[in-house]
Order: sequence, then C-alpha cells, then structure tokens
Amino acid sequence: MLAYLRRWQDEVILCVNNLARHAQYVELDLTEFEGWSPMELWSGQAFPTITTRPYLLTMSGRDFLWFRLQPPGGPERLGAIAPVGA
Repeated sequence: MLAYLRRWQDEVILCVNNLARHAQYVELDLTEFEGWSPMELWSGQAFPTITTRPYLLTMSGRDFLWFRLQPPGGPERLGAIAPVGA
C-alpha cells in the first residue's frame, strides 16, 4: 500500500494505492484531519468522517482511491475550492 497527501493552495488530496496483486487493508493515521470528510474524487461519494482512530480502508488488488479532504463545514471554511478538472 502506498498512501500520500498532495496539497495545493487550500486543497488537500489523499491518494491511496494498492500496488499488490491481492486485496489489502490499510490503517492510516489521519488525526491531523480530525472532523474532516473524505470525498472520493471520481464518484463524488462521501466516506466516513475522519476521527482520532486509524482510518481503515480495504482495497482490491492494484486498486486506488483518491479523496478530496473537506474540512468541517465544507470548503467554505478554507475559501472557495475549484473542482478538480475545472
């Protein structure tokens, strides 16, 4: 599993990649973002809010998930954030 953050201006993107051939799970320490909400970039699907506990994800082999992390209260809290691809 390979997980990393990308930041640009007020935008935070979490990239999680399963490089293995088989399904894997990962526990991520995202306590820096407690209360924030991950929104999957391609589908717009909301994922559970980040807490102080490890953030758990299970992924298929050679799969990836990219999330826009949104602060409590939505993007307005940090200013207007342009959608990806705009």
